[in-house]
This record gives sequence, C-alpha cells and structure tokens, in this order.
Amino acid sequence: MNADLKNKVYIRTDGSPEIGLGHLVRSIALAQMLKNDFNIIFFCKEIPDKIKDYLTDLQFNLEQINVETNFLHRIEPQDIIVLDGYHFDLNYQKQIKAKGAKLVCIDDLHDKSFVADLIINHAPRVISKDYMAEAYTQFALGPKYALLRPVFLKQAKKNRKIEKVETVMICFGGSDYKNLTASSLKIVAGFSKFKRIIVVTGSSYNYIDSLNLLMNMDKRIAYYSSVDENQLLYIMLESDLAIVPASGILLEVIAVGCIVISGMYAKNQKYVYSNYKNSGSFIDAINFNEVNLTNAIENSLKLNVGNLKIIDGNSGKRLLKLFLQLNLHQKVKLRKATYHDEIITYQWAINPVVRAFSFTDHTISKEEHTVWFHNKLLDSKTLYLIAELDNCIVGSIRFELKGKEALINYLIDPKYHGKGLGQIILIHGLEYIMDLKKNTYNVKKVVGYVMKTNIPSIKVFERLGFTKFEEADRFNYEISIS
Repeated sequence: MNADLKNKVYIRTDGSPEIGLGHLVRSIALAQMLKNDFNIIFFCKEIPDKIKDYLTDLQFNLEQINVETNFLHRIEPQDIIVLDGYHFDLNYQKQIKAKGAKLVCIDDLHDKSFVADLIINHAPRVISKDYMAEAYTQFALGPKYALLRPVFLKQAKKNRKIEKVETVMICFGGSDYKNLTASSLKIVAGFSKFKRIIVVTGSSYNYIDSLNLLMNMDKRIAYYSSVDENQLLYIMLESDLAIVPASGILLEVIAVGCIVISGMYAKNQKYVYSNYKNSGSFIDAINFNEVNLTNAIENSLKLNVGNLKIIDGNSGKRLLKLFLQLNLHQKVKLRKATYHDEIITYQWAINPVVRAFSFTDHTISKEEHTVWFHNKLLDSKTLYLIAELDNCIVGSIRFELKGKEALINYLIDPKYHGKGLGQIILIHGLEYIMDLKKNTYNVKKVVGYVMKTNIPSIKVFERLGFTKFEEADRFNYEISIS
C-alpha cells in the first residue's frame, strides 16, 4: 500500500543518555509491528544520532521538535497518537483528545490518570483496575502484548532447552551510570563453572577502563559494544544465563529462552521488576549487590532451575488488530434509532446467530417485535442507538436507564461478525452516554449481562476493564463512568 494512502500513527517519545533508550526501543518495536498497515512518524525532542540512523534504515520518518506545540499542531482527527514517556501528563493527553485523534499510551507505572483509548503494558500480573482511566479505555496488558522487535518475537515462537549453565551474558544497556556491568563482571568471574562470559554495553557506557582491567586477567571474557538486534540475538542464543536489569532487555532474554537473573536499580523499573519476579520469570538479584548477585548465580547453577516460557511471539498480531480497530472506530457512527429501523431490527431478532446468545428463546413474531420496538422508541428511559459504518447499518446498542444505572445491550449484524465491531460499538456507546450524562442523565454505572457461552462479548467487556460477577447462567459486567 502506498504510504501516502495509509492512516498515520504518530509516536511521541524521546531517548538520551539521561533519559535512557528504553522508551525508544519499545516504541520502535511497536512501529515495526504496524509498519505494513500504517504510516509511522516519530516525533522526538532528544534522540541519539545512532537511533536516527537506525530509524532511517527501517524507513521510518523522524521529526525532531523543539517545543510540544510543534507536535500538537500536526495532529488531525483521523490520526492515532502513541505516547511513550513518563512526562506526558493528563493535561497533555487531553490536548491530544481535543483534536479528535485516537490516543494510545504505553505505560508501566500506572501512577497518573489517563484519557487514552488504549493503554499498553506488557508486564505480567497487571490488571485494568490498576489504572485510573476512562470507561471507554481498552487495555492490552501482559506478556501477550510484549513490545519486542521482530527478531525476538520470531525467536519466542521456538522452543529452547538449556541442559547446563556454562555461558553467561551480562548486559545493563544504555549508559549504566552505576557501572553495574563492572561490579557484576567481577562477581561472575569468581565462578569457575562459567566457561565463557560475554559482556555487552551500550553506546553511552563510560567505564571501559574498569572492564579492561578485568578482561586482561580473564580470557573467558568476550566484550561487545553497541550491538544491533541481530548481533544481540546471536549473543543471547550463545548464552545459557543472562544477567540483566528489569527493563526492556529483560523481555528480550525471556523471549529468547535464557535462564535469567534480574533485579532493579531505578525507580521506573519497580513494577516490571516486581511483576516479572512474582510471575517466576527470573532469579532475583534484588539490587545486584555482591551478596544478592552471588546468591542468584548459585541458584542459577542448580540443575532444577529452568526458563519460563511466557512470551509466545504473537504480540505483533494482537497489537496490530487493536490499532486496526482504533482506525475502524473513527469510521463507525451512532445515531438514534427511528421507525425506519424496525425491519432490520426484526431481522436481527429472528436471526439464529443472534438468538443463540439471547436470554429469551421463544420465537418472536413480527407483531410482537413491532410493539416492543415502538415502545422502546417512545420510552424516555431507553436510549436506542443504531451503528453505521460507511452509511451501512452494522449493529445497535441500547441503554435501559434505571436511576443511576444503565443496563447495556448491544448486537452486531451477523454479516459483519469477525471485524471487531462489537468492541467498537460498545466503546462508542460508552462515549455517547458519558457525553449525555453531562447534560441529561445522572448515570454512574453501566451494567451488561452476558451468557457464559458468549465468548466474543466476554472478551469485549473484559478488555474494557469491566468488573465481572458470576451468576448461575451468566456473567454480570459493571463499570463506573465519570
């Protein structure tokens, strides 16, 4: 597809020795997942020359900005905006939403409010309730949405079994301002069981002299600096054990199938560290001091230690589907139902695919439907909306208002099943009633009933962060709206 004809995804992120390159690396991974279907443009204030060249090689556009208004003025309603950085606060997000664009936030701290349409966090054991977000916000949470570059996703699909631990890799990436590379190497070198020790540093590493002293004394040590992802993958595949921090590289070594020792040394690593540790993904070195790292290495050398497979390599397909849904979302419109919709709504009411997930199973006559439909249109406590895509009717969504609660019911025309429209229509409905709430209704909670066999609807409600309550024959889903 011609790039000029693709919808645009703007990625606003930064990277420097002070900030670190973690945001840039995972944003580039996301861009590689989307590049065949979207025109990707990076907007950065700070970016190393090496990354500029890398983006050029990948054929991504880069615009370096001086002030945020340079970026905000470029946004149009049909765009999808990705924010990856801890400094993009609620006010900044609202400025983007005011443009009418769709907003995606990559966030692993959940320490502020969000008005994003989609939040991505690839750490395990994270739930939507950890976030202060809107009712319409979708969530892509956990390792099945891992933001990894293609070579690591491809490797994650392969099985790897490590029989014994003989080669170890040490990589703290970036600038490693605490020089944990050297202190860890000194500890690792004290273990004679390692036949080979591979050290990898980033382009901003400034302590090479401390490594040279150790390397001159130990022929087992091999040193690499500023490697690309293909070289890094090769090194990881050579390594049985990887010693890395709780940052982006942690996901990479897990995907490759190394036995992993990890820990944290920066505040922004705390949730990645705790969530992966609690999922049993690595051997804990806590803060990488001598005692903790020594204990972790001793544990790694025990034969009963294995590598845990929690990344399946399919996150690119899942995230692309969500972005395509965001793109489609902008083409779907809701309008109030009219008497002209009586025929198509009756066709839905008697359709066997629709009836399969209905709580009533009797045959509905045309006369019965007419009475029911007219009553709904006249009922001031019913908000009945029809969904259209490119001027074609594709489904409906209905809210039954009872005090401060709205009971939701939606359906998709069977001709349009499989396109993700259920989630899109539900989000549109939530946005619609939230807008009306400001002027007309005092709805505080939206409730939906779903049969236990209705797997597509269950997935829709859960991806939107609804709370689930189980009854004998159904699930009840609830969400508060602000």
